[in-house]
Amino acid sequence: MRHYQTPLCFRKIAIWLFALCGYMAWLSACSEVSPEDEIRALVAEALEAAQARDTGHFRGLIAPEFVTGNGIDRARMIDIIRGFFLTNPQVTARADWVSLELVGTDSADIVLDLDIRGASSGYDGRVEIELFRDGFYWQIAGATRQAVPQR
Repeated sequence: MRHYQTPLCFRKIAIWLFALCGYMAWLSACSEVSPEDEIRALVAEALEAAQARDTGHFRGLIAPEFVTGNGIDRARMIDIIRGFFLTNPQVTARADWVSLELVGTDSADIVLDLDIRGASSGYDGRVEIELFRDGFYWQIAGATRQAVPQR
C-alpha cells in the first residue's frame, strides 16, 4: 500500500487560509454593530418593505405576542397591513426619529413620526413602538399612537 503525502505548497495554502479565516473572525468580533444601529437599520428595512408592499416582511417583524394600545393583535395588524397594500398599488413611507431608548440589552422603546401614504389612504402621526430581541433578531411587541405636539 502506497502512502501519499500532501504537497508542501498545499499545506502552506491551508495554513494561510486558516490564518485568514481566524483574522476575519477577529475583525467581525471587533466590529460589532450597536443595538441602536441594529434598530435604526430595522426601521429603514421596514420602510423599504412598506414601499415594496411586502407583507411577508411584517409577518416576521411583528412578534406573536404583539398588541397595540387599543387591543389590535398580531393577526389583525397583519390583515390591516395586507389590506392597505392591496388597496394601494403604490406606497410611500417616511419616518422621523423622535427617540430611541434601550431598556437593558434586549428591549427598546422607540418613538417615530410616521408618514405612510397610498393612493387612497394613509397614516401621518407619532407612534411609540416596543421592541425586544428574540435571539439575534429584533421584533415588535407593541405599538401605541401618540398625540403629536403642536408646532
